[in-house]
This record gives sequence, C-alpha cells and structure tokens, in this order.
Amino acid sequence: LSCNMGALPVAGLLRRLPAPLPGYLHVGTARAPVHRFLSAFQEVFVRMRVGGATARCHHRNVPWALVAAGVARKASRQPEASLPTDMTPCNHPDTSLSEAATRAIFRQFVADVECSARFPNVEHVYTQSLFLGGNTSVPQPLDLLLHLESLDKDLLTLKRAVGYRQRDACPLLNERAAAEKPRGVPPARVLRTLLDEEPALLQSLCNIYMQDFVCLGYPLPRGCELLPAHASQPPLAVDAVT
Repeated sequence: LSCNMGALPVAGLLRRLPAPLPGYLHVGTARAPVHRFLSAFQEVFVRMRVGGATARCHHRNVPWALVAAGVARKASRQPEASLPTDMTPCNHPDTSLSEAATRAIFRQFVADVECSARFPNVEHVYTQSLFLGGNTSVPQPLDLLLHLESLDKDLLTLKRAVGYRQRDACPLLNERAAAEKPRGVPPARVLRTLLDEEPALLQSLCNIYMQDFVCLGYPLPRGCELLPAHASQPPLAVDAVT
C-alpha cells in the first residue's frame, strides 16, 4: 500500500479526505484471529528454536519452551540427556517435530499467553484490538477496517475514499506457502487440527482473542463459548516439572 500510494504526497491525500475528523481518515487492518495466532506462534517458534546445523538459537531458553520440554520428559520418565532430538533446545530447519513434541510445545504456549503471569510473549500475540485502539485509553474511531480476507475489495474502497486513481505499481503478494517454510516449523494445518481435537485448547485461544472476535466482526469458531463456564488452567511453573 505504501508503495502504490507513495506517488501522492501525504498532504495531497489529507486535503481530499471526507473524514469526520478534519484532515484525517483513520484506517486499520485486521486478520482472522485464529489464523493470526497460528502465524504468530510459527514466528515466535522459528526465532526461538530453528537454526542451522551450527547456529545458536538466541531465544531458545524461554520458560514456556523449557516447561514444555519438562512436561514431555516427566511424561516419558526420561532424563534430559535422553530427550528426543526434537525436544532439545535448538532444532535444525529441516527436522520436523514429532506429534508429541508439537502438542507439548503448542499447549504450553497457549496456556502461557492466556495467563501472561510468568512469561508473556509480548507483541506477537497481543490482540489486534489493542493495536487498533492506538494503545491509549482514548482510542480513535476507525473510518475503515481493511480485512486480510477481503483485502483487494477493501483497498479499492480505501482508494476511492482518498481519490486515488493511479494504476498500481506493486502487486499484492500471497502468504508464503507451507512448502516454502522450514520443515522444523509446525505447519498451520497441524496446529489447527490440535485446536479441533482439543476443545479446551480452542476455548483458551478464544479467551485470548475474544475482544477481536466481538469488535472486528469475526465469527466465533464452532465450539467456542462467549462466556466459558470454567476458567482455563494456568500454565505450569518451570520448577513444577524439574
């Protein structure tokens, strides 16, 4: 968007805006909450655990990952030295995780984010409503919300609103296909299957992003409750599995 609309100076755009606030049109972007969370998990995971054969994973010692590894070790009654390769701190990009390792890591990640008491995972998993509200106690109303799922149509609406009529010079790019991502990163379809198979895990995710579902116009996934009957369990502490 910045590439295509860079042909017009900002001042020229602002003079044309029919916004209720003089000179400004407040525009935000949004993505389906579940898809965004899975993408955020993949991003956090690849930064933490995926590296080359001799590379050092700089963020590998994050507590929720150590808890997940400890849970797997306790469940299998294995000492740390005999952990499966895919549960050691740093993973090669071409080494896929086992199903057990994926479940342990993803469950603890979701529990950690929902609780956010011991070791929050910060900006990658904040609600979109927080960003759209401007991180202030007095958020500005949005004149237009661009949804990733209907981006072409929404961008056309934005261009019409600001009087932009030039031909696009920069095509929109598609999300990188799963086949192009490192095999060491759990695929989104596998993570989505975990959510479908574990209602409590899906409800935890809905609890995290309930504001986004309600405020941004996305329907709740089937199986999620707006007001869950029971609070989810907090994540385990590191010392609980050592």
